[in-house]
Amino acid sequence: MNRSRTLEIFHSLLRRSSRSEFMQTPTPTDITFDLSICLLYRRKLLNQSNMSADDMSNTKHIFDTFLDPGMGMEKSVNTYGAWAKQYNKMLTDHAYSGPRAAADSIVKRFQSVADKDQVRIMDMGCGTGLVAEDLKSRGYHNIDGVDPAQGMLEVAREKGLYRNMWCAYVGTGKQLPIEDSTYDALSIVGSMGANMMPCDGIYEMIRLVKPGGYIVNVFREEILTIDEEYRGRLIPLMKRLEEEGKWKQVEFTRLEQYLVDKVGYVFTHQVL
Repeated sequence: MNRSRTLEIFHSLLRRSSRSEFMQTPTPTDITFDLSICLLYRRKLLNQSNMSADDMSNTKHIFDTFLDPGMGMEKSVNTYGAWAKQYNKMLTDHAYSGPRAAADSIVKRFQSVADKDQVRIMDMGCGTGLVAEDLKSRGYHNIDGVDPAQGMLEVAREKGLYRNMWCAYVGTGKQLPIEDSTYDALSIVGSMGANMMPCDGIYEMIRLVKPGGYIVNVFREEILTIDEEYRGRLIPLMKRLEEEGKWKQVEFTRLEQYLVDKVGYVFTHQVL
């Protein structure tokens, strides 16, 4: 059996394990050897993240609650706020690579800037501040944040990560109380998905960033197929804005491990 089939089996088993069905699933004899590899790989992931199978199942249940399309934006935001103090640990345990990928892209654009405090950054959908933590560790301190969940912002405030913070939704025609062309860079990580920022939030991102500045958008690959808001809309919108001369794509990266078993995309655009 080839490697891709092995990984397919592994990911299927991992999903089943989150529903506590792992040990009860019958195993066909023709995949016994590959199943053993999958089991070892899964054990390695659990060891690396310091999570038990029960912990992983419980955390997945919480994430599924956040992303339940039937919940609606307001209830989802309240749920994020309620879990704010546990949120960082849950994401760290799931090997969340999105914030580091966004920070890497921003740092790459401004390597030649001697005074990093001159680089003004907006962290949109900032949550508890994972992107800002990474950026500050690399010398970038001039960072603002916006998020609709007040509980998340309170956690970020305790860390002293942002110079300015706003508790607000972005998209659906709403504008933040910030002047046009304020930022040199804008990051948005994991804030496009069920109950999150709609596609038209991109217009507000472009408005906030100076011509020549950068927008780094990191999201799960699956939103492009499972979420009605983005399926057949997000990528065409990004391309249309490029055709209209609003921005241009300067880099695209595929994250094979955005979360433990989720693929992610990193789009970096330059505002024109």
